[in-house]
Amino acid sequence: MIHSDPAATRVARFQVFLTQFLDAEGQVRAPLPDFARQPDTLRAFYRAMVEARSFDKKAVALQRAGLLRHDRNGLGREAIGTAIGHALRADDMLVPPHRECAALLIRGMAMPALLRRWASATDDDAAALPQAFAAARAARDERSARIVLLSCDDAVVDAPFIAAATAATQANLPIVLVVTSPQWPVPAASATLAHRALAAGVHAELVDGNDIVATHFTFVRAVERARRGGGPTLIEALSPRLRDGHGDDAARRRSADELRAAWERCPIRRLKRYIESQNLWSIEQEEALLIDAGEKVEAAARAFIAQTDVAGTG
Repeated sequence: MIHSDPAATRVARFQVFLTQFLDAEGQVRAPLPDFARQPDTLRAFYRAMVEARSFDKKAVALQRAGLLRHDRNGLGREAIGTAIGHALRADDMLVPPHRECAALLIRGMAMPALLRRWASATDDDAAALPQAFAAARAARDERSARIVLLSCDDAVVDAPFIAAATAATQANLPIVLVVTSPQWPVPAASATLAHRALAAGVHAELVDGNDIVATHFTFVRAVERARRGGGPTLIEALSPRLRDGHGDDAARRRSADELRAAWERCPIRRLKRYIESQNLWSIEQEEALLIDAGEKVEAAARAFIAQTDVAGTG
């Protein structure tokens, strides 16, 4: 069973419900949590998502120019990365360390440094799971308040992943597993990863990954649950792809109708509609944000290219 009422999102045995506060049109579908009633918080979320998208666009251009090995395909995932960045503390660990550009920028990574990482880092998601679990075991054994958050795509999740999540539950590890799934419309409950995890005894949540209010609400609860010693949470965040991996346009693999439907669920468009409807955002603020984000990204790209040229001639 899938339900859009967050009051009903707590899991029952073999059931998991969708958490959603703002629908695709930016309309409120359930009473907003306290943080979403703070204009400054919503504006900060919006700025972070717009900046991340501007950065992602530049990263794709640099990749196509042969200057990056890969980018992290952040187009359309801005709500997920922004929610992660705001849910984690400075001493928490994000794995892999090169995923979710919005989260990394919020956590203080400079744009040129992130570009350098994408230019050199290997794209090895297979190593992320054992790395995250080792860090979570260390945090548990040290009785640290630090938690680990693992972010991955459903393409890399298989039966051993569910088995690992079950083992993490049995070991009560302080870890949050965020899996981004491109499924939409919402699949039958039995078809979701969250449902399979729940059936295996793992605390699981299903969230509209393009709703920044829902993602932040869900991630914060999971992070704090792990920090209190409540154990792991697996979160399946539904977010239809706006672009396929390695900078390819999603239109190459999907029909025009599918791509149009995905863009209708765009997280930036959704939050913008809501804050504009509440008179929390103006045309002047939008113009200033786009100029500022563009200037930051261009400056970062110039710095990265200059460093690349120096390294190449040194």
